[in-house]
Amino acid sequence: MAIEIFAPKDTVSDDSFVVVDVLVQSGQPVVLRQRLFVVESSKAAVEIESTAAGYLFHTLRAGASVPVGGIVAIVSDEPEMPANFAQSVATGAASGTEIAEFGDTAPAEGPTTAGQRFSRSAEALIAGNGLDRGLFAGVPLVTKALVEEVIRKQAGLSVQRAIGSLIGPVGGDREMVIVGGGGHAGMCIDMLRQSDRFSIVGILDRTLPVGTMVSGIPVVGRDVDLARLRQEGVRYAINAVGAVGNVKTRQRVFQMLLDAGLEVPTLVHRSAVVEPSATLGDGNQIMAGAVVGSHVAVGRNCIVNSGAIVSHDSVLADNVHIAPGAILGGNVKVGSNTLIGMGVTVYLGVTIGANVVIPNGTHIWSDLPDGTHVRQGARS
Repeated sequence: MAIEIFAPKDTVSDDSFVVVDVLVQSGQPVVLRQRLFVVESSKAAVEIESTAAGYLFHTLRAGASVPVGGIVAIVSDEPEMPANFAQSVATGAASGTEIAEFGDTAPAEGPTTAGQRFSRSAEALIAGNGLDRGLFAGVPLVTKALVEEVIRKQAGLSVQRAIGSLIGPVGGDREMVIVGGGGHAGMCIDMLRQSDRFSIVGILDRTLPVGTMVSGIPVVGRDVDLARLRQEGVRYAINAVGAVGNVKTRQRVFQMLLDAGLEVPTLVHRSAVVEPSATLGDGNQIMAGAVVGSHVAVGRNCIVNSGAIVSHDSVLADNVHIAPGAILGGNVKVGSNTLIGMGVTVYLGVTIGANVVIPNGTHIWSDLPDGTHVRQGARS
C-alpha cells in the first residue's frame, strides 16, 4: 500500500512552490507527521509532513519547483520502491502535477530587479548579510536557498562561524559535527536543537555537495575532514547514518569517529522515557516517544527509534536498531548489528542473535541464532 503526499494548496495563491530543503532522502523510513520537505511560495516557507508511517519515495531536490496541490512523494509500507511508483509520477504529470526542473514553473515572488524576482526570505537574507544583489545577475528567480548557497561559498568550510545567525551560536568546546546528511540526520538535528547542549558546526557527507542544507545545517565537507576538524577544536560528533539496510555501515562510521578522537554522546529526545535504572552506553539515540524500561542495558551506537518500546530487564548489544513502533517484551536479549523492523513484536524472554534482520510487522516467539534473516510474513 502506498500513500500519496501532496503539496499544500489551501491559502496558496501561487501556481507552484520552490523546494528549499529535502529533509528525508528517498528510500528512508519515516513516521507520522515527520517533516519531509521545506517549500517556498511568494508568501512564506511551508513544511510538508508525512501523512503516514513507512518508507518515503520521491524525486525532489533543492531548487526544483512543484505545482500547488501536486503529488510530491509517496509513503509505502515496504522498504522497496513500489512497482507503481513511476506510474504515480506519470499520472501526476498527466494531470499537471509533474515535478519540474528549477525555473520551469517559477512562482510569483517578491520585489523584482531588471526582470528578476526575489522571494521575501531571500530579500531578508541579502539585506541582513550585506550582499550585493548583482551577485545574482542573470538568475530569474532568487530564493532563500540560493542566497544561502552564496553565503556558504563566501564563508568556505567555516560557514558555521560566518553565518551563526542562521544556525545558532557556536559554543566553544561544545562544538559538534554530524556525519551523514540523510533523513536520520534531520531527526538528530531536531534532538540537538531541543537539548541546546551543543553547537553544530556542519555536516560531513560523502555524496551531498558542499553547501547543501539539511534541516538548516550546511554540508561542509567529507568524512576525510574529521581529523582536521578535531585539530581545529571540534570535540563531539553524531553518527547520523540511518541503520535501515546499513547496519554495518553505521558500525564503521561509529568506529571512524572514535578513531578520529571524537566523543559520541548519547541523544535522548525530550519526549522519550528512559527509566532511572536503565543504563545507556555511548553514541545511542533514543528517538521521540521511545520507552526504555527498568533495568534495561543498551550498549553503544544503538537506535531505539520513534515509538519503540524496550521493556524491563532487556539487553541490547552494540549497534542495534529497534525501528519505529517495535515492541520488545521483558528480558529480551539482542545481539550486535541486528535490525528489528517497524512494528515487530518480540515476546518475553526471547534471545535474538547478532547480525539478525527481522522485517516489519513480524512476531518473534522463539530464539533466533546469529545471522538469521527472517522472511517477510514469517512467524518465529
